[in-house]
Amino acid sequence: MSGRALAARCCATLLALALLASPPPAAASPAPTYQVRPGDSVVEYTIVKWGVFHEQGRFRRFAGVIGYDPAHPEWCWTQLTVEVASIDSGIGERDETLLSDDFFAARQYPQMRFVSRGVRRIDGGSLLLVGELTIRDRTRRIEVPVRVLGIGRGGHQEVAGFDARFAIDRRDFGVLGSKWSGGQALLADRVEIHLQLGAERAREAVAPGARR
Repeated sequence: MSGRALAARCCATLLALALLASPPPAAASPAPTYQVRPGDSVVEYTIVKWGVFHEQGRFRRFAGVIGYDPAHPEWCWTQLTVEVASIDSGIGERDETLLSDDFFAARQYPQMRFVSRGVRRIDGGSLLLVGELTIRDRTRRIEVPVRVLGIGRGGHQEVAGFDARFAIDRRDFGVLGSKWSGGQALLADRVEIHLQLGAERAREAVAPGARR
């Protein structure tokens, strides 16, 4: 195994341990828990540049857990942690600029985090998660519509798929790029986020008093 591959695996393991070390946002929820599989998932963004181009990129390293029961969607919860330094805009020099203090300040704030706090059904059988998104140590309450792609079998594992698309205002999180832009409006404030999450059911003990 190459040094880069080993480092990537270590980072993924540490992210997963960080999630497991803190109680999930709905620790009392009886919903089955699914672990996000990075190899079957995508965390990507789109932003308009110069009012013309749709610039796309993604984050390569992340970890997450999802609680979901199709019979009781009101029990759904999730938390997702993304490693900022794993950003991939397609151009290395641009990545370095995005990681700088002018944008994400990745050394000081190495992770982004979303924790759900509530859920309700919306049209078409989709769900609307209400939760807290933290970027650069700034936390804002957001709403995330989620489409459940289904539950199936992947080898010997039960797997589930989820798709979410929403938008945030980067100014709310201090991702400004003021030095890079020279104060000009070169980038749109609105950033489109797309999450496609493939997850496998975790082997877990049933908490005392939890219903199944």
